[in-house]
Amino acid sequence: MKNKILSILFVSTLLLCGCNKGEEQTPPTPPSEIYYSVTYLANGGSGDTFSESVKENSEYTIKDFMYTAPADKEFNSWVIDNVTYQPKDKITVTKDIDIIATYKDKSSPKSYTVTFNPGKGSGYMAPIVVEEGFSIQLPVSTFTPPLGEIFYRWGDDVTTYKEKAYVTINEDTEFTAYYIKNGKETYTVSFDSNGGTGVMNPVEVEEGLYTLPSCTFTAPSNKTFDYWSISTASTHYQAGQQINVTSNVTMSANWKNITPNKYTVSYNSNGGSGSIPSVTVDENTWIYLEYNSFAAPSNKEFDCWTINNSSYSEHQAYKVVSNVTVYAKWKDKEDIPPEVDWEDDKVMLECGFYNMGVPLNEDDPVEIKTTLSADASSWFNTTFDGDVDNNYRYIYKNSCSDGPKGHKCSVQTYANGSLKVTSAGLGFGSPYFTHEGAKLEFRIGINGVYNNSEKPDKGKDTFHIYMFGDNNVYLGKAVIKEGTVSTSTNELKAYYTESNCVNVRYFEFRCNALPYKSSQCYNVGISYCNVKSWERA
Repeated sequence: MKNKILSILFVSTLLLCGCNKGEEQTPPTPPSEIYYSVTYLANGGSGDTFSESVKENSEYTIKDFMYTAPADKEFNSWVIDNVTYQPKDKITVTKDIDIIATYKDKSSPKSYTVTFNPGKGSGYMAPIVVEEGFSIQLPVSTFTPPLGEIFYRWGDDVTTYKEKAYVTINEDTEFTAYYIKNGKETYTVSFDSNGGTGVMNPVEVEEGLYTLPSCTFTAPSNKTFDYWSISTASTHYQAGQQINVTSNVTMSANWKNITPNKYTVSYNSNGGSGSIPSVTVDENTWIYLEYNSFAAPSNKEFDCWTINNSSYSEHQAYKVVSNVTVYAKWKDKEDIPPEVDWEDDKVMLECGFYNMGVPLNEDDPVEIKTTLSADASSWFNTTFDGDVDNNYRYIYKNSCSDGPKGHKCSVQTYANGSLKVTSAGLGFGSPYFTHEGAKLEFRIGINGVYNNSEKPDKGKDTFHIYMFGDNNVYLGKAVIKEGTVSTSTNELKAYYTESNCVNVRYFEFRCNALPYKSSQCYNVGISYCNVKSWERA
């Protein structure tokens, strides 16, 4: 049975193939592929006609609009055999096809208004008009936040957004400003007329610096506003000056006479000879005491001026509040060799005499300033009220209890809250001055240097005079050793002769922040600084 099946299959195969023994066979010709044209027509628009060949029965993706629409028209759809299509639609190609562009009139887009609400804050921000579907970047808030708060986010009826977030607009929308606490306390600054009349309303302010306003109280008869003070403290503040607010505070108006009283300052030789003219000035006027021109008694030399048993230096500032007599005080001559000044034949010019007794609110005052360290890059200015004792203003570092008598032993916080003595080191700075010389000499009146520390650290001298030019440019420094205090004049002396000396416009005298090993404990009493210049060689 198996053999019969094989025979039948063999014969059938021969018949199907049309094969005869000894006869060659020709293979059938495959059918050819068919392609059709797909052509895009601008139909009144402008642009070149586009056509391409597509294989029969292929799936074809309709292209994006590629022409320029007629004026005042915009693309609407493609049309094939009266059927509309959009770009990216797919069709099957079975014949040549024309794809025709159609158009519609341009429509005006809708516009919506975006407005901004200050919420609990205040102020105004202009609205923005946006086309439907467009995104805007939310602006930075310029509203004034409520006291003690800062801006947080924008919010609509549903969501909150950060500043500069992008939001899509599909309707009129209002964004409201929301705020959070800034971590600062708020305090009340009140105003006391102190004998004047009228009302100045208290203000709520954040902790930190506050700028004092002009006084609007009505002054008492024959008086005018002079300065603000904190309650009855002696520190003077002018309108426009800043105070550091760390608690509720009352600012009291202080008044001065419109027509001041006049007082006379007279000089008494007290055993010497000669005369110095008296001067008559308005009450509360600051004057510089005269240089001594009295001839000393035999075997005596000038020591200082005395007023009501208090000692003053020559040319020291003094506030006249009554008629006063200035007495010359004499001391026994000391056999001390004269000090040597610059040895050249150039003219010496006086650049300025800066007295530490001048108050901070006077014209061109000497200011006590904080300093950070002995390098030029880290200094900054913050004025404060220094201790004044026997007409010396003290600068000092650190608190300690084992110093000699007269040592300042406690860290101070001043009435205006502007300074706490730390390890920063302290000093004073001069007003601006001009000079013609290539050499500067500094003489600093000093009543003593007290310290109980070990020897200075290497490279950390106790005192420096830092030089600055126009635009606060640091120029260099002069070093003063602690042991160079003159025993005859009680002066620290330093010279500055660098090539850029001619550019010096002001200086700062500083105690170094860390001059000593161990306790670094010292204080210095300073009365004045006298600056002299030598003409250029």
